[in-house]
Amino acid sequence: MRLNLLQVHQIKSTVKTIFGDEAKLWVFGAQLGDRQRSSDVELYIEAKSLGNANGQKTTLLSLLHQDFSNLKIDVSIREPQQMLTDLHRNAIQNGVAL
Repeated sequence: MRLNLLQVHQIKSTVKTIFGDEAKLWVFGAQLGDRQRSSDVELYIEAKSLGNANGQKTTLLSLLHQDFSNLKIDVSIREPQQMLTDLHRNAIQNGVAL
C-alpha cells in the first residue's frame, strides 16, 4: 500500500469522527499496488447507522481533500440495510482493512 502511516491515521480518524467508532473502513484498488502509478485512493465504509449518507460523504471528502489535495479520493458507503454489491465484495475481499 502506498499510503504512509500518517495518511492512514488521518483517514481513519476522519472516518471515525464522521461515521462513528464502529464504522469499518477498507482501502482498495490501485492504491494497493506499489508499482501502479495511480494516485487514486478508493475507500469503502460500512457504518452501523447513517444520518444523511450523502451529507456525511460530502463532509468526509471535504475534510480529506484539505489534508490530501494531491490525491483523488473515491468513497463508497454501504448503508446498514443495503445488500452487498460486487464493488462492496471486491473492497472487502481484495482491500486492506484499516
